Amino acid sequence: MSVVLAYADEHMAVVASDGRVSDIFGNIISEEYPKVRKISMNVIMGYAGHAIPCNNIADSITNPESTRLTQDARVEDVVDSIQTYMSSYPKGLNIGFVVCGMGRNGKMRTEIVTPGGNSQIYHPGNEEPFFCAMYPKEIPTNAQVFENELLSKSPEDAMRETIKICANLSQTVNQNVFLERLQIFPLKD
Repeated sequence: MSVVLAYADEHMAVVASDGRVSDIFGNIISEEYPKVRKISMNVIMGYAGHAIPCNNIADSITNPESTRLTQDARVEDVVDSIQTYMSSYPKGLNIGFVVCGMGRNGKMRTEIVTPGGNSQIYHPGNEEPFFCAMYPKEIPTNAQVFENELLSKSPEDAMRETIKICANLSQTVNQNVFLERLQIFPLKD
């Protein structure tokens, strides 16, 4: 599994991933594979897990010939599409998505879509930014690597450093960093 990181506050979101893709036997397929995408002018996402289903879902929702999403798509629209595509895969498949950007209400929204298609919704603000990390199994789930890096660095620098640290702890991660950044201007109440 890869490292995928997300940070969002009231006005911006950033997602990052490493670039390594391995098959189910641990053989490296690629060292330069971004697992982050800009979906629309309002939404970015990152994903981790089994490479083929993740890539197929990401390709399906970004391909103009196979998606109903427009350049004005919001987080809820993208999550609905991910969940629809995920339903065609076996339950228990290890795939996860983090989707950040503007919600239908015009404010920043982040959703994490877990294996099985369930989602958790977060509404970050200036006082309480949201951040999350999807780590490979070699890195303890209680590891606060990303959180610790955020204490002293910008989100992008914290992401770069976190991926570097994870690459030293797991053979499924490399130090190549791919970032997508989104700046939004939420609607006023």
